[in-house]
Amino acid sequence: MHKDGYDNDIKNSLDRLNPTKEQSMAMWERLEKTIAEREASNVSDNAADNVRNNKTTVSDDKNLKMVSFDSFESKKKPKRIGKILTRVAAAIIVIFLAFGIDKVTGGHVYAAIKDLLNIDQGRQDIVGNIDEDIDQHYNIYAPNIYHMDGEMLVFGGLRGLIIYDLNNNVVAGTIDTQKIDCVYFDSDSKETHVVKDDDKLVVFNSENDKPYGDYYIYSLDNLSGGELESIETGNDTELLKDYYSKWMTVYETYVDTFDMAQGNDELRAVANVDHIYGELSFSWVGSSGENCNSFLVEGDEVYVLYTYNNGDGSVTTQDIDLSNTMNEATTEATTNSENVVLTEFVYAGDNKAIEAIYNYMRPEYMNMFGDESQIYIPAYIIYQEVDAGEEYLVFGNFYIHGYKLTGNILESESGASMPGCAHLKRNGDGFEVINIEFAGDGEYYDLDIKEFTKDYPEVYDMYFDYQPERDEEIRKEHIRMYVTDNNLDVEYYKDYGWDPVKLFD
Repeated sequence: MHKDGYDNDIKNSLDRLNPTKEQSMAMWERLEKTIAEREASNVSDNAADNVRNNKTTVSDDKNLKMVSFDSFESKKKPKRIGKILTRVAAAIIVIFLAFGIDKVTGGHVYAAIKDLLNIDQGRQDIVGNIDEDIDQHYNIYAPNIYHMDGEMLVFGGLRGLIIYDLNNNVVAGTIDTQKIDCVYFDSDSKETHVVKDDDKLVVFNSENDKPYGDYYIYSLDNLSGGELESIETGNDTELLKDYYSKWMTVYETYVDTFDMAQGNDELRAVANVDHIYGELSFSWVGSSGENCNSFLVEGDEVYVLYTYNNGDGSVTTQDIDLSNTMNEATTEATTNSENVVLTEFVYAGDNKAIEAIYNYMRPEYMNMFGDESQIYIPAYIIYQEVDAGEEYLVFGNFYIHGYKLTGNILESESGASMPGCAHLKRNGDGFEVINIEFAGDGEYYDLDIKEFTKDYPEVYDMYFDYQPERDEEIRKEHIRMYVTDNNLDVEYYKDYGWDPVKLFD
């Protein structure tokens, strides 16, 4: 970031601060401790770098084959110290008088300040994130509805929940499910559940159909448009079983939207491939006792709530305008969302051949996918590198994944498997790519791999030796590289239909 960027972030923070002497001293002591810890960590990392080999060899016990792939040290994500005392401007002024802007400690002063002020470089407000999904048409399905009674609508997903006042057409409140590690929407073995219990919402997780962990209870009284904080949390086993049972009772009443729509011309017109609609419709009873089913459809810049009356077959619609919020209330995350600046991935590992391949391929990724809103991060699985004299060969599968940011999760939106052999030549201390041979599709896949490995038959089988744990770790290390280098508040990556994968222990 340019120096002006530093100044603006600090200035925006200082405008809201007015510290006491005691608070300034507390800030200073914490900052000194943070700098010392990070500098000590750097010394340790550098020492390890001096003895680390550029290659790592992994053995497959079953087939007894040796697979060599590039290894780079994943930086540990800086631990957040937590929120500092609310007024600390004088301490920050002392810091810059003492150190200057970000010069003495190579960036750690500024990073520490951002940590201590809770200025996250990767948070998005819940409403804004869902708005972006609508604008970019990211979704395969519109969000599911977790409660509907004609007056209140509760829906959401990976970024969080929205409580919508249907009578006044405003956002009545939001729940940040990522704060409580309830991020298992559209997942596999794990699932996050939302159930209304009298005048409260309860959020909790299950794994393999068994509730686990903590439950979080939120009051639906006196909503003002802002982010809700839980009024109660716990992990009582019997309560969790009870909440899970209540959720199951609701879940069993859902109906498949596509199937339901076939009996109504108006619904059938929206429940097709040209519209993004909720996969499941929420069943509820109207004020006059009529049985209804409701689901969301992605419209132009808004979601549209469709409600089907099972009695008379009528359909009503209502725009869900997320730009309207009670009392113009904001959430803490909304302030932080202005700091989200995503840049291109830059390879920061030690392997110069891999760096050259990525730089060579980067323009091609944009040609392949053409979506500038995504971040393209490689996950290169390198099987073998060969110094063949005049050229340097790199055999591998040059995986690429395109991600969008959803709060603290990088969601995979696109990707490609690209097995091939890269031909490089040395260029000073680095490499220059001459060309890359890629395997074609179908019958050409095997034939092409045989062709470019003909002089290295031991490498051929490596292209068909699937090792999911190894592949996941390589993918995680590339994402960690991006997250740590950009100081992002990202904790997971996620593929559609699979559980989020935690990046940092």
